[in-house]
Amino acid sequence: MTTKEDYTRRLEERLRQWDDKLDTLKAKTAQASEDVKQSLDEQRAHLTQMREDTAQKLAELKEHGESSWEGFKEKTEAAWEKMADKFEKITSKWGHRSGE
Repeated sequence: MTTKEDYTRRLEERLRQWDDKLDTLKAKTAQASEDVKQSLDEQRAHLTQMREDTAQKLAELKEHGESSWEGFKEKTEAAWEKMADKFEKITSKWGHRSGE
C-alpha cells in the first residue's frame, strides 16, 4: 500500500514531467504552420488548465489526513488519467508522441 507521502512525491514528479511535456509541445507549436499553431495553442492552454487543476488537487490531498486520503487519491488519479489521455490525443493528432 502506498503511503500518502509516497503518493504525493510521485504526483509531484509527474507534474514536473507534465511541465516538460508542455514545454516540448510549446516548442513544437512554434514550428507549426499558422493554421495548426492556433489550434495547438488553444489545446495547449486547455492542457495547462488541466495541469493546474491537478496541482490544485495535489494541494488539497496534502491537507487530508492519513485516514481520509485514499478516497481523495482516486479523484486525483482520475484527473491525471484524463489529462494524460487528452495530451496523447493532441500529440498523436499532430504527429507528435509524448515520448519524443
